[in-house]
Amino acid sequence: MSHDETPIFLQAEPPKLSAEEKKRMTFLIVDPQEGFRSQLRYALKHYEYGPASDAAELTSALRMLLERRFTHIIFATESKDLSGVDFIAQALKSDPAMIAIAVSAKPNADELFELLLRGARGYMPKPFKPDDVNDAIISATKGERIPEEVLRSPKKHELLVQHMLNNLDRAAVLMKDISAHPSAHRELHYLIGSLGASVRQIIMLSRGGQAEYAEALQKVLIDRATGPATRLGRLRQRLAEHRKPDEK
Repeated sequence: MSHDETPIFLQAEPPKLSAEEKKRMTFLIVDPQEGFRSQLRYALKHYEYGPASDAAELTSALRMLLERRFTHIIFATESKDLSGVDFIAQALKSDPAMIAIAVSAKPNADELFELLLRGARGYMPKPFKPDDVNDAIISATKGERIPEEVLRSPKKHELLVQHMLNNLDRAAVLMKDISAHPSAHRELHYLIGSLGASVRQIIMLSRGGQAEYAEALQKVLIDRATGPATRLGRLRQRLAEHRKPDEK
């Protein structure tokens, strides 16, 4: 690789927030445990985010949302007074632009996908470190959203894994041809960024259950290994299958 090509990979980093963007943010932290609320406040202060308020219960948080606006809300899904799914539906009615990040001590895949369908932009398991909080905020604020049709699909895990591998395949092909086609630099930069985004999505979602993604990855890789290796090969296979009834 030449020196001129190196910046493509150096620039393919996760999204970032500027110091000014962080200061403009306002947070509402909701967790029944004071210890976790304190940890979240410490993380926000450590990374120099804007001011934060907190509440112990989800119903109290809903009342606070009627009184003032927050750019972000970080809420624990474990609450005695209201489910996390019902809470986010009501919270986003008051401000659909608010960015919601769910936190759970017992990550659950079904709950995670339902929260994302209702409008959550991120998910973070307990316990967490300040770095985890910062990463979750950046990803929720600037990361790519998962399409609703993927979240609703019964094969959502396979679709997410397939998307990641497709980006990897396309990037690998471009990397081989980059010296002959310098104009491909921009597309390669986009693909590597998209690959990074899809990997981060799977990392976030696997916190609700890693077994599903291990199984999906295994299935997709086996399908790729046993199927035609190229688009032309797959087309030939479909044409052959289409002709079979006529040959009988």
